[in-house]
Amino acid sequence: MTEIQVFAVSFKSGAANKRDLATIQKAIHYPILFTADGKSYFTIDGETFESDKEFISGDMLTIEKRSAKLTELYEDIAAAFISINRRTAESIADFTARYKRLQVLEREIARLQSKVNNEKQPNKRIEINEELKRLKAEQEVLRYVEKHMG
Repeated sequence: MTEIQVFAVSFKSGAANKRDLATIQKAIHYPILFTADGKSYFTIDGETFESDKEFISGDMLTIEKRSAKLTELYEDIAAAFISINRRTAESIADFTARYKRLQVLEREIARLQSKVNNEKQPNKRIEINEELKRLKAEQEVLRYVEKHMG
């Protein structure tokens, strides 16, 4: 990695559009930290993440860690945009994949919980509860590892 771009952007609509930010990111072959309307945006593995953190204040970029290498800085910025802890020696690709899997699990658990609450037939409730237990166990394994290894 040779550089990281920092862009301050504004939109005529007044709200940032992640699709437009992704288009800009695709056109420029360096990582870009966008700031717009009091929020920051960063594309990690093709997905644009949003944060309410202020990374840019005047002419200063504020990241919690000090990085000796540009690649480390990129990883520190990326980690600041994801709401789970990064494991020691976990690659950014693995980190984002784990985060995405947790998001999918949370949506699926919520969907199944709603389904089990509305199901009247005991046999179907049992089936749904078994699947719900399996998903919750998978979620806990991911979180347990995250909390104790990160």
